[in-house]
Amino acid sequence: MSSGSKSKRLTNLAIERLRSPASGRFEVWDTSEPGLGVRVGLRNKSFVLKLRYEGQQQWLTIGRFPALGIADARKKAQALKLLAERGGDPRQQERQAEKTRRRERANTVETVVGEYIERHAKPNQRTWQDTKRRLYRDLVRLYGDLPIKKVSRTDINRMLDDVRDRGVGIGANRLLAHTKRFFSWCQERGLIDISPAESVRRPVKEVSRDRVLSDDELIAIWESAEDLGFPYGSAIKLLLLLGQRRDEVGRMRWEHLDLEAGNWTLPAEDNKSGRIHVVPLPNLSIDILKNVECVGSFVFWGVEPETAINGWGRVKARLDAATGVTDWRLHDLRRTVASGLARQGFEPFIVERVLNHATTAAGPLAKVYQRYDYDKEKRLALDAWSRHVESLLTPSTANVLPMCHSK
Repeated sequence: MSSGSKSKRLTNLAIERLRSPASGRFEVWDTSEPGLGVRVGLRNKSFVLKLRYEGQQQWLTIGRFPALGIADARKKAQALKLLAERGGDPRQQERQAEKTRRRERANTVETVVGEYIERHAKPNQRTWQDTKRRLYRDLVRLYGDLPIKKVSRTDINRMLDDVRDRGVGIGANRLLAHTKRFFSWCQERGLIDISPAESVRRPVKEVSRDRVLSDDELIAIWESAEDLGFPYGSAIKLLLLLGQRRDEVGRMRWEHLDLEAGNWTLPAEDNKSGRIHVVPLPNLSIDILKNVECVGSFVFWGVEPETAINGWGRVKARLDAATGVTDWRLHDLRRTVASGLARQGFEPFIVERVLNHATTAAGPLAKVYQRYDYDKEKRLALDAWSRHVESLLTPSTANVLPMCHSK
């Protein structure tokens, strides 16, 4: 039973100012739309509608404020009254509408992204962690509570604009690629009819880069990395020495290192190529790793020992400011290693093996039939590059005492 009721012309501001009762509930009826009112209870405010259907009065709850505003509540009330006049059952329609609303609440963006990661990304993508990181950082952050069907093309573009405004144009392109795959999966499963990302264009035009750092620039970056210290400074030195991918170095684990044998073995599931990749470690890189204290699974840990580092953007900005080196990316270190090895006379297929690229130089059947992994040649190449880097450093790198390593 209501503890009381009154009438007035309802507005969103007027409803917002209605105070909850100490007990019970009350209704305020809208003078602009007969039969429509707002019910104020202890915890929430809901729109109710009184109408007659087949000679009997029905009370319907048609939505909760503020998710439903007064203008939309009036339109809904008018539609339901028209339905009753034409012989339709408003109560049955509202039951069906409530089922739809419950289904939408169950299929929010956050819920469906979680399901996508578990059911599709993990089983099928070697880089599923990157997919998860990008979708949660931007799509879920902005629209996590929104039903998946309610996400629009405008929402996708606003999300990409938000990323571009952070100064990460290429990152916006990568986010769009992940978002397109996610919504295509939703479409395949019948969660949406049309992907809101389907016709969205890449935010920035990508130009193939051929930036190779000079020796002077390498020295400046190394010295600035020295000032950064652990973890990013040490990790950047390894990027410069080994030519491996940024995220592979950032997620390096102690269990994959054999410092006595001088090897770093990346399992198939931990690298982009999808095959076991052995990286021979030159002495200079071993010195760096022996000077890192082992406190968890990851060599370079972030917030806590079991969390890999991931704040590369901020670190890159600090390097730019400290070195004065311009127009470069961390990935250019990898290209610089490749170029340096080529200048030293190493064959292209050896450079490909060092970088863990798909093998092309030996022909299309090489991937299937050629099992020899050129460990000896890769070691000669990386040792030669390491000696070149050492020759650039003044003073030369000092020996360090081992602190922790596996095997």
